[in-house]
Amino acid sequence: MTDPAHFNEEQKSGLSLPPVVESYGLAGVKIGGRLWSEPILLLPSGVRVWRHSNPLKADDFDFLDEQAIGEQVIDENSLLIVGMGEKTVFLGQKLEKSLQKRSVPFEVMATSAACRCYNLLLAEGRRVVAALLPL
Repeated sequence: MTDPAHFNEEQKSGLSLPPVVESYGLAGVKIGGRLWSEPILLLPSGVRVWRHSNPLKADDFDFLDEQAIGEQVIDENSLLIVGMGEKTVFLGQKLEKSLQKRSVPFEVMATSAACRCYNLLLAEGRRVVAALLPL
């Protein structure tokens, strides 16, 4: 079970599972006819709004920590794609080491590339999870 301090309840209204990215842009990511302008997690079970106590800063991505991702959300059988916004920024060392220790495969890229990659892998039937920051 994920920590309620970091995630809202799953948003399932009108979504086919797993969620598919319909479009993306400066206004947000469109999934199931809904435009999401906040950071989101795309999970096999649906979309979750991703909340964190620290404000999102362009130069500080350590907010994306193990607690924010949640240990039950991803595992070694799922690829984690992290969309870091307008351009690629590396994960914090703490999270990167944690994911490597748990043998969780991950890729970090700009959010636009992450949306395309997520949809492609989903269409191939791969187990994929995406953590997306707004552009």
